Amino acid sequence: MQKRNFVIRTIRNGQVKINGRIFRADNLWMEYDGRLDGMRYAFGLYWEGDTMLEFVGLWGSEEAYQAASDEGTWEKYCGEHPQDLEPEVVDGYYRD
Repeated sequence: MQKRNFVIRTIRNGQVKINGRIFRADNLWMEYDGRLDGMRYAFGLYWEGDTMLEFVGLWGSEEAYQAASDEGTWEKYCGEHPQDLEPEVVDGYYRD
């Protein structure tokens, strides 16, 4: 199996399917309200040897992920989309 560090997925009903597994937002701190449904996001994958671990990390929007591959493109993106840089910030607060 080729080990990838990131994948792009569309969020549906608060979940994504990656490598045959379903991942959902953790409702420990805040109930998921559907605001990301239908949007495409980059998710970081975590590995232990050749085994993918049981969790993923929301990195950011697909557009932000693509822009991050080039410094000039990233700087332009940041200037034009500051609201998209921290999707983990909800209503001005960090969930954790």
